[in-house]
Amino acid sequence: MKQSAWYISAFTLITMIISACTDPTEIGADLLDGDKAEVGFSDTLSVIASTLPPDTTLTYFPVFNQNEAFRSYPFGEIDDPVFGKSRALLYAQVALTEAAPSFELARLDSVVLVLPLDTLGAYGSRLEPYGVSVHRLTEVIDPNRNYFSNQRFAYDPSPLGSIERVPSFDSVTVIDHGLLTNRARPLRLPAQLRIPLSAQFGEELLRLDPNNYSRDSAFVAYFRGLHLRPTTVNQGLLSFDLLSPNAGIFLYYTNSTDTLPLQYQFFFNPFRARVTQFEHDPSSGVVGRYIDNPALGDSLIFVQAMAGPTARIAIPHVQDFKGLIVNKAELEVYIANVPGDDLSIFRPVREMMLLTKDRDGRLVFVDDINLLIRQDQTRAILRRFYGGVPVAGKPGEPMLYRMNFTTHFQGMVEGRKPNELFLSVFDRAQRTTRVPLYGAKHPEYAIRLKVAFTRAQ
Repeated sequence: MKQSAWYISAFTLITMIISACTDPTEIGADLLDGDKAEVGFSDTLSVIASTLPPDTTLTYFPVFNQNEAFRSYPFGEIDDPVFGKSRALLYAQVALTEAAPSFELARLDSVVLVLPLDTLGAYGSRLEPYGVSVHRLTEVIDPNRNYFSNQRFAYDPSPLGSIERVPSFDSVTVIDHGLLTNRARPLRLPAQLRIPLSAQFGEELLRLDPNNYSRDSAFVAYFRGLHLRPTTVNQGLLSFDLLSPNAGIFLYYTNSTDTLPLQYQFFFNPFRARVTQFEHDPSSGVVGRYIDNPALGDSLIFVQAMAGPTARIAIPHVQDFKGLIVNKAELEVYIANVPGDDLSIFRPVREMMLLTKDRDGRLVFVDDINLLIRQDQTRAILRRFYGGVPVAGKPGEPMLYRMNFTTHFQGMVEGRKPNELFLSVFDRAQRTTRVPLYGAKHPEYAIRLKVAFTRAQ
């Protein structure tokens, strides 16, 4: 909380600064002459911006606490007029909810894969049919290692089931038969996609050797998991909440000794693997011409979630502030209006992150974000003191992102941090959004670095 108080003090100080002043102004009239300070403001420091090509991102890592696990899993294939083609495919292990009952006298009713929809994670058009094909994994996934977005696993090409329909994002009523209960009850649940699987697969689960149901590891060793593939190309992407208690394979059956319907759920355990594979082909979109082309970065740059393009922003003359105390450093980046784009369908990125490279060349949060995260601050606090969310511009101007990186910029000035930043999407492995941005030298809405500073005399 001390750091939050420091931010509040910094913001209070900034309100004292004369807007757009480029010459230092004296403050502290009641100080001794030798203790007077000069406060100044600059928004003319040059930046260089460019768009970087798609890269890999971490999509699965083993967790010690289920709250650490990813919740949203992008899915689908999109043909985006600005960002080109992207695909998100899923590999996931399923596990026992508890020791399975005896299926010796069971008769199959149906078997269904239930995929709860992350309604906030869905992106683009919601009015098209989306296709999903469900396959059986033939390769083992190790839940104790990291996997990145370029990972592929072998699977049986013959589908266990498939569906193609316009998804409903309204809540649904389902009949819950419970486990070994004699009472059916209707449940109102959040939106979900229900995919019927083959009767042959359902019979296999019922007739499986009971030893494979003796413990979770035995079942996972037998049934290696599911692979979900998109079968349609859309103007949008879906997102599944695989760790919802309502997600998994539901086996519906009755016992031959009575007619009571029963069910058993195989679920997506947070301690089992769920790997997202991302594929990007930006060549068919506007972004294709801008990747690795700094000259065009003067006009436009592009940022996409998943493993899509990111933007590099270099500040070559940061040493001009050597010896000054940075009171506030804020980066302003405007959302671009690109021909062929529709921001009412392709909503701008909700949370933009500033990253830097550590000593090992890995991308990490800038210090200002890290400080708030280490204090376990909420997203609301992060937005308040760091920013990174789209806000309205002045009348007649486009929306923009403001990102406060004061602490990190001071490290740049002192030579402790590299003079380049990277724009990306917060939780990019769980997001499907993207946004075009105006570049470093756009004639109206250029990227602007605003710095308030103090020079002690």
